[in-house]
Amino acid sequence: MEQLREEQKEALQVTKDYLVKLIAGMESLVPELKGKKKDDTDDFLKQCLDGLNWVIQVYNRTSDLINEGKVRIVKEEVNNSILSFNEAMQSKDDKKIALSLEKDIIVFLQNLSKAIEKVL
Repeated sequence: MEQLREEQKEALQVTKDYLVKLIAGMESLVPELKGKKKDDTDDFLKQCLDGLNWVIQVYNRTSDLINEGKVRIVKEEVNNSILSFNEAMQSKDDKKIALSLEKDIIVFLQNLSKAIEKVL
C-alpha cells in the first residue's frame, strides 16, 4: 500500500510539471482555433489531445490520493467536461472546440494542478 502511494505521488509530480506545459499549449491553441489557424494547428491539437488523454489516465489512477481526506476534484464534473469536449470535437467546428477547451478542459487542468499542489 505504501509503495502504491509513493508511485502515485511520483506520477502526480510528473503530471504537475507536465500540466504547466499542457495548459500553456492549450491556451495558445485556443486563438488558433478561433480563427488564427496555422498550418500546424490540427497537428498541435492532436498533440494536446494526446497529452490530455495521458493526464486523464494519471488522474484516474491517482484520484483516490488526490481526494484523500477532502474532495478536491469531483469526478462527475470531470466526466461532464470530457463529454462536452467530445461533443465539440465530434462537431469538427473549431470555434466550438476552442470554447470547450477554454471552459471545460483548461479549467479542469488548472483545478487538477491546484489539487496536485495541495496533495504534494
